[in-house]
Amino acid sequence: MKKVLIFVISAQFPPYDRMIPQAMETWDDSSLEGTETIFYCGEPDRPNTDRIIYFQIKEGYDGMGHKDLAAYRWALECRQWDYMARVNASCYVHKRRLRDHCQQLPDKGLMRGLVVGAHPYCGVQRPFMWGGGQYIFSRDVVQTFVDNGDKWNHGVMEDCSMSELAHDTGIVMDTNGRVCSVNKQGDGWVAVAYNGEGQGGSFATFKETADSLHDQFFFRVKNDGDRTVDAEVMRLLKQYLPA
Repeated sequence: MKKVLIFVISAQFPPYDRMIPQAMETWDDSSLEGTETIFYCGEPDRPNTDRIIYFQIKEGYDGMGHKDLAAYRWALECRQWDYMARVNASCYVHKRRLRDHCQQLPDKGLMRGLVVGAHPYCGVQRPFMWGGGQYIFSRDVVQTFVDNGDKWNHGVMEDCSMSELAHDTGIVMDTNGRVCSVNKQGDGWVAVAYNGEGQGGSFATFKETADSLHDQFFFRVKNDGDRTVDAEVMRLLKQYLPA
């Protein structure tokens, strides 16, 4: 069985500090063969645990690339895995669906997510893989990022800089990433699905929402208007998604 490291970029300041225990209480509340979950943070510097690791890197948008490189290097040196599912703290992961999906993926050269066009505010001219769509990397791709870390442009957002590095090192970005987002809409719910069979849509009940996303494994739960909804969606996904 190919092993998946679920690597969660995290931080110990609001609202992201609350997302770590919320994940541990919902989608990562039990182990699953073929997967391991690690949350990685920057400062404040704290002792590592078996599930959370820290790097002496100041938190902030301009430090995310430095934190990525430090974490990627750690993952290559300290863990055995075939694929890295690099997700955000505001992502609910259906681990079984993700693991099963990865069994059919190419062993090398894989950088899978959602590729979008450059826009006036991103700071780059070429298409980039949007961070909100999450990522799946094969091990050799992460090694390439680390080997070429001196070329990482820390002056733009990490999804843009990582994509620029992919362009420059010959990594082909696969835009077949499967991800969805779930948001509260009045008294109901709205889901948007990217790729896969599930269509999403607007729903009166959360059960209908979850049923519509039957083949999704990355659920973006970031509700910018009210970040307390993030935890509510995680709890509801845990309740209504099949194991």
